[in-house]
Amino acid sequence: MPINQNLPKDLTSTLGDVVTCIEHWRNNKSEYSGHGIPDDIWLKIFELEKSGSYTAIQLKRMLTLNSQQYNTKKFQLIKPNASTRKHPKPTANKAADTPHEIPLEAQFCEAVVAPVPALTSVQTKKAASTKAAIKQLKSTQQKPEDYLSTSTIVVEYIRPDGHRLKIHTTAQSIHHVMLSFSSAAGAPQ
Repeated sequence: MPINQNLPKDLTSTLGDVVTCIEHWRNNKSEYSGHGIPDDIWLKIFELEKSGSYTAIQLKRMLTLNSQQYNTKKFQLIKPNASTRKHPKPTANKAADTPHEIPLEAQFCEAVVAPVPALTSVQTKKAASTKAAIKQLKSTQQKPEDYLSTSTIVVEYIRPDGHRLKIHTTAQSIHHVMLSFSSAAGAPQ
């Protein structure tokens, strides 16, 4: 929001003046009426921004001011003309930005969602069979004899480097599995 002519004409402040005023207020809050930074100090801060010497971000950092409080006070004290309002520019970092412009009204758009194609009967059957197989494997009511072949064996092998292999395999392929696992770590065969 551009700062317009609502500032008093007699204010001519420097950063040093504003720093002195804020330090005095922070050290002597009990002497001031109300709570928060007095409006005359805020007006001096906004005058510095209007002069172009400092940006709002620089002023907030140098004077250790809260962004929300800064923006609220700026809106309260510096009333924009309806003709000076513009739509805000989109930015990536909302926390570091200050509102330079205020939209006149809310803008709405319609979200269009593309339809998702239906599954074919073949895909549906494959999904159902996969789901049934997974359900059977996860079931705790099934006995291993029901879903494991009687020709398989359970092998647990620990290499010297601490890696563990635990696998269900057949007696015909155990030698190949053990060689592959042992040679993967450079372990002796």
